[in-house]
Amino acid sequence: MRADNRGEGGILALMALVKTEKRRRWVLIALGLFGAALLYGDGMITPAITVLSAVEGLGVATHRFDHYVVPITLAILVAIFL
Repeated sequence: MRADNRGEGGILALMALVKTEKRRRWVLIALGLFGAALLYGDGMITPAITVLSAVEGLGVATHRFDHYVVPITLAILVAIFL
């Protein structure tokens, strides 16, 4: 596939190449922005779900940590991303 925008790829770079009539262009831009929003949303929720799943594994070892799963998860996520 040789579609690129001066060497750049991805949804937003390919949206810059759209040269069609105005109505069709706005539909393609809206679809491109929707795709970018899905990509960013997936990038945000995946680490949170992964860390939460790992910390919930503490409940398998002992039930004493059941009340601390969410606070431990939040602490790990804050430590990673700040």
